[in-house]
Amino acid sequence: MYLWFILVFPWGYFDINHIRIIEPSILISGFYLLLHNKAKIKIDSFGKSYFTLICLAGLYTFLIPLFRTSDWNNIGHRIHLFIFMVELFIVYLFVYNIFDKNKIIFNKFYVVIISLHFILTLLYCYVGFKVQLGALIFNISAYTQNDNIENSFYISNGIAWSFLITNSIMLGYFSNQIKTIRNIPIIIFLLIIPILVSYFNMSRSAIVLACLISILFLVGVLKNLLFQKSSINRNKITTAFSLVIIVILLISVTQKNALSKNFVINNVRESIESKDDSSPEIRYNLVIDSFNYGLSTFLLGGGIGHIDLDKSRLDDDFRFLKKNSPQNTYASIFIELGILGLILFVKMFYIIIKRITKYKFFDSLQFIYLKKSMIFLLFALLCSFFILHHGERSFTVFGPFVIITALFNKYLYQLKYVINPKYSQLPR
Repeated sequence: MYLWFILVFPWGYFDINHIRIIEPSILISGFYLLLHNKAKIKIDSFGKSYFTLICLAGLYTFLIPLFRTSDWNNIGHRIHLFIFMVELFIVYLFVYNIFDKNKIIFNKFYVVIISLHFILTLLYCYVGFKVQLGALIFNISAYTQNDNIENSFYISNGIAWSFLITNSIMLGYFSNQIKTIRNIPIIIFLLIIPILVSYFNMSRSAIVLACLISILFLVGVLKNLLFQKSSINRNKITTAFSLVIIVILLISVTQKNALSKNFVINNVRESIESKDDSSPEIRYNLVIDSFNYGLSTFLLGGGIGHIDLDKSRLDDDFRFLKKNSPQNTYASIFIELGILGLILFVKMFYIIIKRITKYKFFDSLQFIYLKKSMIFLLFALLCSFFILHHGERSFTVFGPFVIITALFNKYLYQLKYVINPKYSQLPR
């Protein structure tokens, strides 16, 4: 619970350097793990692929400067970027090795994280409204207002996406409890609030995906409610009508004509379009530049932080990368760790998807909760990688994924072992 909190909480709002909170906490967790397990660390195939990716990143971080001496100018920064990846891997090891399905009640776990999610919702909406209001008063872009505001409040694309990713985890959990009438307000809240947070943070892509996730969720729910064989009682009818209303609202607010008639939303659109990296054409050119750069390194990559820290050294052939980061996690991994790093990264998700489809017949309710959370999480996370760069070393984006994945993998291993003790090896 503590690790979840420190990873997702917006420390910057309170002038607190998140690194000073997160790094000591993760290191203490790592030392505790070594003492608790007497230096015996278990790891599954997902963890092995993750560890191999970390080793490759470490090799690039410490080996490339021996041949490219200019890297020594910012070697400290490069090492710290590598440490971010290591620390997230430590979080995975800690949760995977400490977790025991017989000692954790998932209902309580989800109650805690959704309570934190509700608090963060209020905080993000308050901050977003404050920044947007200031932008409207001074008739400037809200991103310009970020610099004008007196305190540490700010809006960003990353906030919208990290919130959407954690929201998808809880939406997956409650998708199994749609028939319980008391959960309907919570589900409606989870369907609407990421759209609102994305709107305040002016993330056009996050707004689109949040609407898409909500609509797909509602279509699936309505199909199950209206076309099942059993008779539909009053609770189900109430649920169906509530969700239909939400669908109509979602479709209405995403219509271009409706948006253009609303001054506030129109101002937000103008602010979004004023960002240099918002154009789909620019993002496309960044991906093309990233691909060409990877080819120029013979598919080996340029090392951790090379593009971000050495833009002035790039040839004029990469004019888009000289001005901006790749804006794409897959592209950023490709230009840093080459084709091998990209393959290892994709393999991690292949392993998870394979496990979700292969072990879909386990009827443990707790496992179903985790599996649904993983499905919604994977969809949101993999989509976010097309928009965000360096998502693999972001505490707020990749951190929740690491924790839920560790719980899912360990629970699956223990469940398989209970069903058939011959599983002395970890799941493949």
